[in-house]
Amino acid sequence: MAPSVAQEVPSQESLQEIAELKLNRAFDPSQHTSYKYEHYLPVYDETTKFPPTEPFEFVDRGVKADQSKTHLLDPQNTGLEVTKLTPRIGTEIKGVQLSELTDIQKDELALLIAERGVVVFRGQDFKDIGVEKQKEFGSYFGRLHVHPVGAHVEGAIEFHNIYLGPGCNYLVYTESSQEYALHLQDQMHHVLVHYNHNPKRHDL
Repeated sequence: MAPSVAQEVPSQESLQEIAELKLNRAFDPSQHTSYKYEHYLPVYDETTKFPPTEPFEFVDRGVKADQSKTHLLDPQNTGLEVTKLTPRIGTEIKGVQLSELTDIQKDELALLIAERGVVVFRGQDFKDIGVEKQKEFGSYFGRLHVHPVGAHVEGAIEFHNIYLGPGCNYLVYTESSQEYALHLQDQMHHVLVHYNHNPKRHDL
């Protein structure tokens, strides 16, 4: 049924109440009054709904990349350190700031990830550039994924939040206790939503 054209416009106070109802904070605000990165604290959005996912065409950015990757791994960069964590999987890189990459460098990064599976960058400033800049960076590589059950960041449902700290209510089910409880680590079945029509390509 289409909404009524005579529907009453909610007041600002009502809109605020609705906004509060949509979010279940997964932390104790009283324990985070001076937390520097409070805008990253976890919330559960329990009311936002999305239609069923549909397949979409995707072309990996790495397809366009220079195989030598000399823009990303510039031999003139005296601070660059590249270490293979194993012969085939995993590379650690120091001296490259992800937030400053050009599109050409991002393409080479996509190729490097495809080749090595896991790429670790040290000394990053991502936590300080803000949510929108992070979303902009991720969007370059493809459509951002929204985790269907995990905690998010307020105002950025595309963030899957795994923060565990003081007053955190990130709940983990334990077989031994048969109840939900707080844990800093756990052993449980985990699926990276590969059941989607288009599984996630990269995790950042």
